[in-house]
Amino acid sequence: MHFFDPDSPLMNGLSRITDLVILNLITLAACLPVVTAGASLTAMHYVLLKMVRGEEGYILRGWLKSFKQNFRQATLIWLLFLAAGLMALFDVWIVSYGRGSGALILGVLLLLVILVAYADFLWAFPLLSRFEGTVPGILSAAMAMAFRAFPRTLAMGAAGALPMIIWFLFPSMAPLVVLFGASLPGLVSAHMYSPLFKKLEKEREKGEEDPEKISGREEDQAL
Repeated sequence: MHFFDPDSPLMNGLSRITDLVILNLITLAACLPVVTAGASLTAMHYVLLKMVRGEEGYILRGWLKSFKQNFRQATLIWLLFLAAGLMALFDVWIVSYGRGSGALILGVLLLLVILVAYADFLWAFPLLSRFEGTVPGILSAAMAMAFRAFPRTLAMGAAGALPMIIWFLFPSMAPLVVLFGASLPGLVSAHMYSPLFKKLEKEREKGEEDPEKISGREEDQAL
């Protein structure tokens, strides 16, 4: 076997790594204005799902297609999560000054609310990248998926949190987070949610899905 043959495992692996780096840098750059972060994450998941299914084409073209297509809804969903996150930070600050069992109970309840919101966040943008629906419908479907596939949600949550943990605990590894911090955890997540999305797509073909929540998109043409 020739290691540098275009179809060799080595070259395929290097190509996949390059694609992940490009996708990560595009996604992070588009997140910098903050308000566009939701559309950027949705576009990233659109590309990653195609990677997992072996349907990927040009990274930038696919990313831009999803970014434009889902910009409005992704932005609304992102702003809701952003507002919720800011409120949670304020609540954490307030609770941190509390004393006694009452403050402890409030702290535990606040932590549970944050974890539930994080679970919803993990599924919302992948769902939007593949299915159509109203903002409430996407959020409702994301919450249902988070609980229905709880072990997968745990894996996705751990993968998503790991880059930030590495960033704070091992600052010398920050360049790796810049190169892979969004796309690599996203790839792990795509492997988690792809089988479930296929089930939803089959339900769509049979007409069994709830039209008030989400509906499948028409199959994408080759990029």
